Amino acid sequence: MYIEDPLVHDRVSARLGFSIFKNMEEAYKKADRIKVPILILVGSEDVITPPKGAKRFYEKLKVEDKELVEFPGAYHEIFDDPEWGEKFERTTIEWLIEHGEQRGNSNAD
Repeated sequence: MYIEDPLVHDRVSARLGFSIFKNMEEAYKKADRIKVPILILVGSEDVITPPKGAKRFYEKLKVEDKELVEFPGAYHEIFDDPEWGEKFERTTIEWLIEHGEQRGNSNAD
């Protein structure tokens, strides 16, 4: 089971934490440069990456083909969540298939 995995823990080193926050800030500053379709999945109960931050990032994106999906009751580790993991995977796969088909059709012209 996921939670029993010895590599799963609740600690983050200061170095990793600093790097994450620095890069999140940089990503936010450059969000308007993104030109490719983007899918953002977030759990409504995520306290590590709160939905509010994901929504701010989403709103800053200038690309037209963007989608933000919030799952009520889901937490941070979305793909490992026993209740939500399968739904996240399905949503991601469907989005990738849809966008792969769109890209394939646009190249056929």
